Amino acid sequence: MQIARGWTKQTYDHLGIRVTSFERGAEARFYVVTNPVTSLPLLRPDVDAFAETQDLRDVRYGRVASVPPPNLNVVEAARISFTGRRTEDYLVYSLAGECLRLRGAPTVNDVSVSICFAAYVQDLDTVRAEVRQMTGSVARSI
Repeated sequence: MQIARGWTKQTYDHLGIRVTSFERGAEARFYVVTNPVTSLPLLRPDVDAFAETQDLRDVRYGRVASVPPPNLNVVEAARISFTGRRTEDYLVYSLAGECLRLRGAPTVNDVSVSICFAAYVQDLDTVRAEVRQMTGSVARSI
């Protein structure tokens, strides 16, 4: 995975990769699942799990939608957006983000990749572009 400029890899273990961009309050997590299943029903649970790691409250979900697969090695892709709030030192921060699931072609690499990110609302567009860049490097390796 190619990490975008301005991001720092925090962890890499059996759970996946966690990268952060501190100045934008952004974090992204990339998980590989070796027993792939249909992506659409798992996006809300992905948001819930990610929101818990981020201490997000009042999470609101966007619409779950299928999106075009990024390459021929991916047979299914789906996305959901979300918003939430995090309180730190008596300050409340508004965050927004997305979760994306990619399912590899069974004949090529039968895995699912779950990617979630959140950032300060005012930095969302910049962070989204950077996470999509990193997602592209992950999708090429499926």
